[in-house]
Amino acid sequence: MQISVQIENGNQNIFNALKAILKAQPNLNFHIEKNTGKGSYRLSKADEADFKETLRLLEKGELEFVSADEMRARTDKGVAKIKAKYA
Repeated sequence: MQISVQIENGNQNIFNALKAILKAQPNLNFHIEKNTGKGSYRLSKADEADFKETLRLLEKGELEFVSADEMRARTDKGVAKIKAKYA
């Protein structure tokens, strides 16, 4: 059986008590992941490098931002071209 517990706004005392209870069970395998508030998402090394490059380009003013409406229009235009080509 697998059980998952999420505790929000917990403090160190709750963490220590939970860990002590789990350690008292000799045949129990457990894993505790403590989120320190830095976010629960972890980027891979490759994604982190891509993110840093994107930030660098943003800071240099080399990125072009497009509104959602413009992106939708570009996408519709591209799809129409593909449909026409293979119709």
